[in-house]
Amino acid sequence: MTKRRSIISVDEDSINKLQVMYLLRALRRFMSLKDLANIIGLDETLISKYIHGVILPGPRRAKELLITLSNSDLVNKLLVETVRGMINAALRVYPDILNLASLDIDLINYYVLNLIKKLNGIEATKIITVEGGGLLISGLIASYTSLDLVYCLRDKYIPNSLIEYIRGENPAYSNFLSLPMVFSKNDRAIIVDDIIITGTTVKTLYMLARRAHVKISAIVTLIINERIIKKLKGEVNSEIIYELII
Repeated sequence: MTKRRSIISVDEDSINKLQVMYLLRALRRFMSLKDLANIIGLDETLISKYIHGVILPGPRRAKELLITLSNSDLVNKLLVETVRGMINAALRVYPDILNLASLDIDLINYYVLNLIKKLNGIEATKIITVEGGGLLISGLIASYTSLDLVYCLRDKYIPNSLIEYIRGENPAYSNFLSLPMVFSKNDRAIIVDDIIITGTTVKTLYMLARRAHVKISAIVTLIINERIIKKLKGEVNSEIIYELII
């Protein structure tokens, strides 16, 4: 997974192997090794080795395991209920904001790797994000793609930065974003946030990027509010890549 001529190139075989490990780890919290063995048809000892990263499946087996797990109604139900439960729990604590850093890290890795597959072939040199959950997701994407990571701060002035005031977001959370000016004229970027509920944060990041004369290839998020997708597409001239809809 390397950055070459600003085109994101993804080694899907390697990603599939890691996804098997992360998904089995997440499922193991709710299922016994015996249950997992019944679903995927492998020995419990071998499954345990995959979970602990002692060994990873080969390319063919990894792809087959992901297909088998994704076709399991039980697995899909567990994943949906787990993500929904974590989101609801986070919103009860922080009703105005949601930070995916509170979610299961194995599930986050699994879904981020799905996002990275979708980024294959996208032209980009940098990731633009904001401190918080967006930084967690962006850091993972940067580590797998070798893109440079640039993050904005909330309500803090940075020397030689651009400032954009946030419109429509809870003012108790943040009033403005500061974007460091670390771009060249040939830079292209993707904007990454962990979750898009109203689109306010990513639209602010988009405006900052345009002011910095950086072309945005895509807006990337793990979770997006279904009602905002069409509206956001009408306001930004970039592809929107997401994994889950709420």
